Order: sequence, then structure tokens, then C-alpha cells
Amino acid sequence: QKNDFADQYLDDVDKATSFKSKILNNREYQEILNVPQTLVMLLDLFREYPDVVPTRKIELYEKIVKLSLEKKNTNLLEGTCNLSENEVFKYAGYIAFFYMISDFDEIKNDKLLQISNNPDYKFECLKSVVELNIFENKGHKDFSHRTIAEYLCAYFLFNQKMKIDHCSEEDLLKWLVSKNGKIPSELRGVYAWFCSMTESEMCFSKDPYGQFLYGDNSLFGIENKKKVIKAIGRYANQV
Repeated sequence: QKNDFADQYLDDVDKATSFKSKILNNREYQEILNVPQTLVMLLDLFREYPDVVPTRKIELYEKIVKLSLEKKNTNLLEGTCNLSENEVFKYAGYIAFFYMISDFDEIKNDKLLQISNNPDYKFECLKSVVELNIFENKGHKDFSHRTIAEYLCAYFLFNQKMKIDHCSEEDLLKWLVSKNGKIPSELRGVYAWFCSMTESEMCFSKDPYGQFLYGDNSLFGIENKKKVIKAIGRYANQV
């Protein structure tokens, strides 16, 4: 089934054959290949860069965001804000934060204006980043996939709020954990990515099963993987 899909999606016999040989038959990719969306992302990336397809889920998302910038920069309109890779992650992550955490349910210019009162996030740059193909037009701009918004929101919390703004992990978890100590279902993806990035027991102990399902466990060392498994056991006894 995956072989047929790769043939149809790539529509190139040589590339499809190479993809099946290098990716579909490679055990390192099996976790990513089992999810239809990440399979499509692998195919998109392989079409452009057949020699640099990552085996880790988090690296795949990072490459997809970077690829969207490269495609945009090959066709920049005059006067368009020319963004660096770091700026793409910064501005797209900022938008994703409001999209996931608040009632920012659609991405329109008036919404971008509301959040551009911060001098570090100018309207022109926010408007430019939503022209990348990680966003799509549904009558209004929206993230092409919810999981990309989840990844970018977690990236923003970890790389911007925690590492640059020096917010504590405990304070950041308040955005993701409800008053009853549970992770709301709509935030489990953000939470799982954030756990993967922090590799923190304080973080993944809140919902270890959600982290296991939606995060990238390949980032954890052996000891943390053992802790996740034990935490899942404790979590199962409480449910």
C-alpha cells in the first residue's frame, strides 16, 4: 500500500524506486512511516532532497519548515520581508502559540495586527511568514497541518520563552496543564513536543502516555526512556 502511494505521489519511477529502497525498506524510518501525514512529509522532502531525509520526527518537522522558506525565497515578491531561518521559526512559532493557546482560531490580518503590538514581532514579518507553504489558504490563512502548529508552538515555548526569555519550565507548563493537573486533549500534541525538547521528567510525568504517543522519544537517552516507561505504568494505574 505504501509502495503504491509512493509511486503515485512522486509520479517519477526513478525517485519512487529510490524512495522505496532508501526509506520504505529502512527500519530506522518505520515509526515515521506508520503515520500518513509524516509519510507525506517524507515524500515531500525526498522529492527535493533525496540524500538528506532525517530519521527523527523532530528533524523531519524542522526540515519541512526550512524547505517552505527555501521555496518562498526562490520566488520573493518585491518588498516582501526576506526572512532568515531563525526568523521563520520565531514568527511562525509566535503565531502558533496564539493559535494553539488562545482563541486565535483563524489567521487573518486583523488577528496578526492584534499580536504585533510587541516590537519583537512586527506585523510585516508576521504577514510575510504566513505566505510560506506551512500555511494554506482556506478562505483565510491557516496552518497546513495542525501538527505543524503544535510543533512550532512547542518550539516557541522552548527556544524563545525558556532559553531566551528565561521563563521557568514550571511557568510554561501552566499554559499546557489545566487546573485539575491534566493536559487538555487539544494541547496534548504541544505538550508532547515540549517534553521531547526539554527531556524533563517534571514535564513528561504529567502525561507520559501522551508524550509517548505524540512526542519524539528518540531524543531521550536510555535513562529517560526507562523513566517514561515507569511513568506510563504509574499513569495507567491512576486512570
